[in-house]
Amino acid sequence: MHGAFTSAGRSLVLFDSRDGYDWNLAKHPLVSTLQIRWANGTVQPVGYLERPQLWFDNGKPAVLLLATTIDQTSSYNVQVPLR
Repeated sequence: MHGAFTSAGRSLVLFDSRDGYDWNLAKHPLVSTLQIRWANGTVQPVGYLERPQLWFDNGKPAVLLLATTIDQTSSYNVQVPLR
């Protein structure tokens, strides 16, 4: 989250692990900058995108769930459909 792993600065990045103990930066690590593109096309900057979780549908990743803050007083859960 502090921007040390990609040239994008603070962002959500991807790591790989075969065993859940030893982690390496993925070949294409940038998942998202700290902004959300809503269905209507507007882009909203956010304070964080963290605590990623996947929701599976029939054994395939279908939705990326993320915690975020839009203002400094509230936190939210964002659901990002995966294609």
